Amino acid sequence: EEVKKNNYVNEWYWKSIKSKGRQAKIKISHNVKETIIYILLYENNTLIRQERVIDTLPDERAYYIYLNKLQWTSDGAVELITKTGKSFIYYF
Repeated sequence: EEVKKNNYVNEWYWKSIKSKGRQAKIKISHNVKETIIYILLYENNTLIRQERVIDTLPDERAYYIYLNKLQWTSDGAVELITKTGKSFIYYF
């Protein structure tokens, strides 16, 4: 009850990758109503873009499927690959 009353939010970084002054991070924001997965893109330690990847139920079984692999693509974009093989690509 206290968690709901206080609008509890738990945030953490799942994974981070770096290359040539660029960095990509996956941030998880979990509250009592939903879990939101974000991708944050940094250039020279400055946040240049934050995108909402997916909203899902506030249950690890619901959001875990989206967290498989974070990698750079050949053209310098960032790719988040889900456990089912779906790909989300983000450009700087």
